[in-house]
Amino acid sequence: MVGRYLDLKWPVTPLLPGEVRPPFPWRQFCERPPGREEWRRWEVLFPVPPHGLGLLAGRPSGIVVLDIDDPRVAERLHTKIHFTTPFTKTRRGFHFYFSAGQEEIPTTVLDLPGIGLVEVKGTGSLVPLPPTQHRKDPNFRYTWLLAPWDVSEIPPLPKFVLDAIREKQRLKELARAVGTVKFPKPGRKLTREALGEILAEVGAEAVKEISLGDRTAWRLKACPLCGKSKGNPWVMTDTGRLFDFRTTCPAAKEQGGLPLAAWLRELGREDLVENLEVEEGEEAPPHEVPAASVREARSLILEVLRGGGDLIVTVLPGVGKSRTTLEWLCREGPRPVVWSVPTLRLARELGEEARALTAEPVVVFEGRNARTCLKWEEVKRAHDLGYDSGEIICPTCPHNPKNAAFSEKCEFLRQFEGINRERGLFFASHKLACHLIKDFLRKAKCWILDEEPHGLVEVVSCPLDGLRTLRAIFREDSATMRLAEAVLKLGDELHRATNGKKLLEGRIYARPVEFGPWAGKKNLAEWLDLDLTELGPVIRDEITQVFKTYRKPALFRKGINLNAFRWLEEVVGQGQAYLVARKNPARPIELRRVVNPVPDKWRGRLVVLDATACSRVVERALKRPGMQILDIRVPLEVRTAWLRRSVSKTAVSQQKGQKTAIKALKEALKAIKAEKILVFCHQTIKSKVEKAVDQDGRRIVVSHHFGTDSRGTNEFESYDAVILLGLPVPSPGAFYDVALALGLSAEEWTDWLDLLARAEAWQEAHRIRPVRFSGKKVLVIAPRWPFQPWLGGPREVIEPQEVRGAQDLSTIILELWVAVFYFVWREIALLLGIGRKEEIPPLEVRAELWRRIEQAYPEKVRAFWEQVEILLKGIGNPFASPETSQEVPRNREAKGFLPPYKRSLKGTGNPLPQGQMGNSGNPKGVPPPYKEIFFSGRKWWPKLLARLRKAHPDLPLFEVQIRTPGGLQRTRGLGDIEAAQEFCWAIGLEINEDAWRVCDV
Repeated sequence: MVGRYLDLKWPVTPLLPGEVRPPFPWRQFCERPPGREEWRRWEVLFPVPPHGLGLLAGRPSGIVVLDIDDPRVAERLHTKIHFTTPFTKTRRGFHFYFSAGQEEIPTTVLDLPGIGLVEVKGTGSLVPLPPTQHRKDPNFRYTWLLAPWDVSEIPPLPKFVLDAIREKQRLKELARAVGTVKFPKPGRKLTREALGEILAEVGAEAVKEISLGDRTAWRLKACPLCGKSKGNPWVMTDTGRLFDFRTTCPAAKEQGGLPLAAWLRELGREDLVENLEVEEGEEAPPHEVPAASVREARSLILEVLRGGGDLIVTVLPGVGKSRTTLEWLCREGPRPVVWSVPTLRLARELGEEARALTAEPVVVFEGRNARTCLKWEEVKRAHDLGYDSGEIICPTCPHNPKNAAFSEKCEFLRQFEGINRERGLFFASHKLACHLIKDFLRKAKCWILDEEPHGLVEVVSCPLDGLRTLRAIFREDSATMRLAEAVLKLGDELHRATNGKKLLEGRIYARPVEFGPWAGKKNLAEWLDLDLTELGPVIRDEITQVFKTYRKPALFRKGINLNAFRWLEEVVGQGQAYLVARKNPARPIELRRVVNPVPDKWRGRLVVLDATACSRVVERALKRPGMQILDIRVPLEVRTAWLRRSVSKTAVSQQKGQKTAIKALKEALKAIKAEKILVFCHQTIKSKVEKAVDQDGRRIVVSHHFGTDSRGTNEFESYDAVILLGLPVPSPGAFYDVALALGLSAEEWTDWLDLLARAEAWQEAHRIRPVRFSGKKVLVIAPRWPFQPWLGGPREVIEPQEVRGAQDLSTIILELWVAVFYFVWREIALLLGIGRKEEIPPLEVRAELWRRIEQAYPEKVRAFWEQVEILLKGIGNPFASPETSQEVPRNREAKGFLPPYKRSLKGTGNPLPQGQMGNSGNPKGVPPPYKEIFFSGRKWWPKLLARLRKAHPDLPLFEVQIRTPGGLQRTRGLGDIEAAQEFCWAIGLEINEDAWRVCDV
C-alpha cells in the first residue's frame, strides 16, 4: 500500500497505532516532503500495520481533503460534483480528495449554502489513509471506496468551494482590522540596567529573554516571592511587573501579577523603588510656578498676558484665569480680538461680562441655528452633505437682506451689520472662530481659546452610501467610480467581519498608522488592490472636470454628497482618511476624515486657557510650536474622601451595577454632612440617582458627566460638596484620530490619554470651586482614586458597609488570638479563614495545622475558642453551626453573599478525624464550623494589621518569613517575635530565622 502512494508522489508518513500523529516530529516534512529514501528506514521501524499512514495535505502534496461527517451533506455535495473523485469511508462519513494546484489551501471549516458543514483539510493537516486504524474505534479501518489509482486524474477543488475558502480567508484577515481604542496604562518605565540591579539586590537571577510583541520580559531562575522555579516566573523589563504561573504565588498571572513596588514591598525592600532611573528621552514636566493664594495666581496670569507672545496658561479651575484675562482684555488688551469657547452658552456669558467691563462693541456670534436661520432644516441638510450654506442656501434665500422682495431680514446675516471690525470684541464657539479669523476678521490681533483647544481638530463623517450618489455624475468606467465601487464592496465585507463583536469597530486607513490597535495593518490601497499613486492624478482630474461642468447648487439639487468627494481626495492623497464599520444598526458604515480648520496664514497672538492642557498637543493643533507655558499650582484645602466601588460606565449599564451604584451613593450621602451637594453620574443612571436623592431632605443637584451646560461656570460655587458617582471617561477613539492627524508619537499619545483620563474627573470636582472656598468636600465613588498628581491620596477612605463589617469581625477574632498567643501574622488570619478566597488554604490543610496546634497548646486553644463563643454570643455567633432545618448554600457565589467579601456556611457533616475539643462539640483539631470572611483586595492584611496596631500600641511590629503550602512567604506581624518563633517550632513549621526581625516602624 505504501508503494502505491509513493507512486502517486504523495508525501506519506507513518502514524502511531491508534493515533493520528507520527512517531517523530513531522512539521519539517511540510517543506521537504518524504520519499522512498525515508520509507526504506520507516518500513523497518514502523511497519504498516500495526502503524497507520497519514497524508500531508495542502502545500506538501497539492491534495486537499473535504471531511464530511454527515452522509446527507455528502449526498448534497455529490450532486454538485459532476465528476468522479477519490473518496474513503470514515467512521461517521467520508473523505473526498481533490487537487489544489498551485494555490495554498488552509485548514478551515465551511458552512456551504445549500450543502452544510464541510471541514477542509489543507496545509498543516495530517489525513489518515487506508488501511489506518481509527483512533477511537479499534475495530474500524479507513477504506477506499474509490482509490486514486483507479481514476485518470484527481479533479481540482470545486470552484464554489474554492470561492468560499477565499471569502472566509478574506473575512478572517479583515477581522484583524477590528479593534478598539483603550486608555493605556503607561506606568513607570525602567531601564534594563536599573531592573538588573534590583533583581541582583533581591537575589533573583534572569536566565532567558522573552519577546512579547513589542515588549520584552526576563525569565527568572526562581520567583523572588515564593522561591519556586516551576511557576515559570518572569518580569517585564519596562515596568518591573512580576508574573508567576503558579496560582498560589502572590504574583500569580491569573491575578494580573504584581507591580514592581508591590512585590518589593512584600520582600521588605521598598527602598529599592526610591531612586529608579527612567528611559532617556522622557521629557520633564512643564515648570510649575507655585502661588500662595488665588490673588497671587491672578497676578502671575496678568503679568504674563502683558508680556506678549503666544501663551498657554494652565491653572486650577476656579482660580479665575478666564475672568483675569477678560478684565485685561477689556481694559488694556489688543483690538480686534476673537474669544472662543466650547459652547454657545459660555460665549453668551462671557459676552455679558465683557459688556459690563467695556464700552467698546461686543458681539456674540451664534452662527446658523434654529433661532437665527429661517431655513434651518434645509441648511442642516446642506451641512450634512458637506456644502457651505452661505454658498448654497443664502444667495437665493428670500430672507437675505440683499433680496428686497422680502421685508423680513435674516437674523444670521444681521449679526454682521454695523460691526466695527477694528475695535470689536468677538465671542464665538471654537469652530466658528476659525472661520471668523479666516474669512471675516483677517486682521484680528489676538485669539483667545478658552478650554479644550484640541477640540478644533474634528472628525468629519460621511455614510458609505454617499459614494453611491456619485453614480449620477460619473461614468461607470471612470477611475473615480472604480475606486468608489471597490470601497463600497470592501465596506460590506468589513461590516461582516465586525459582526457580533461588541464595542469593537473595524477600521481601514488610507495610510499606515504607527501606533494603536491598527498599527501595522494593511492600508486601503492594499485591500482594494489598486495603485492609488497611479490613479490619483486621474481621479483628481475627473473631480476637477465635474466642478467645471456642475456648479455646487446643481450638485446639491442632485443630492450629491460633497463629503464623499473630499474623502476620495484624501484617500488618493494618502491623507488622514479611513473606512469604519460597526455591527450596530444605529451606526452605519462610515467614511471618515480628520480636519484641522485652524488657519495657516493668520499671524495674530494666540492665548490658550486650559486647566489641563497638554502643551505638545496644543502646539500641533494650533500650528504654533514653542508656545510659552505658564503652569500655576495653588495650594488646596479640600477634604477628600474615597468610597471604593465598581461603578464604571460599563457596570452601571447593567441592573446589578445600578443597584451597587445607588447603594454606594446612599452610603456617601450618610458620610457627608453638607446641606448643598452636587452629584455627578453617568447619563444612563441619572434618572435613578435623581429618584434616590429625592428621599434626602437636603439640597442635592444631579448632573451627568460631560454635561456642557455647566462647564466653566460658577453656578455651583455655593455648594459644599461634590460626589463623583463613577469617573467620567471620554471616548479614546476620537482622541486617537486627533493624535494621528497631529502626528503625535506613540509615547506622546499615551501620555496625553493618561492626562485626559484624569483631567475629566479633575474638572468635574472643581465645579464647586474648592480652590476659592476652603473646607469643601470631594467624595469619589470609583474603583480607583483619580487625583494623585494634584490632590495626592484621599484623606479619608470610606469602606463599604459590608467591608467594614468584615473588618470589624476579623479584628475581634484576631484580637482574641493576640490576647491568648501574644502574636499574630498573616498566615494566622488565613488559618482562621480570614483573607482572600484564593489565598485561604483548603479546610483539610488547615485541619492538619489545627491538630498540631491543639497538641502543642491544648489549654490556649481551648481558651481561645471559649472566648470567641462568649464574646460573639451577644451579636449572633457567626461560628455557630447551622440548624438542621436551615438551608445551607453549596455555592459560595450563591445569591445573598455580597462582594467584596463573602461568608460561606460550613455543613454540619464533617469528614475530619473524630474527637471532642472542649465544650464546643466539634471534631478534634478542627475549629468549630464557622463563616469564612473573604476580602477582595490584596491589601486586606495591611488594613487589619493597622487596626490591630492601633488597638495594641504597646506590641512591636515584626517581619516573618515562613514556608507555607504556597511557598516561601514574607509578611509582617504584631506581638512577641520570640513567642511567634516558639509557636512555629512547636507545630513544626519551617522558618527562616535570619529573615525574622523587629521593625522600627
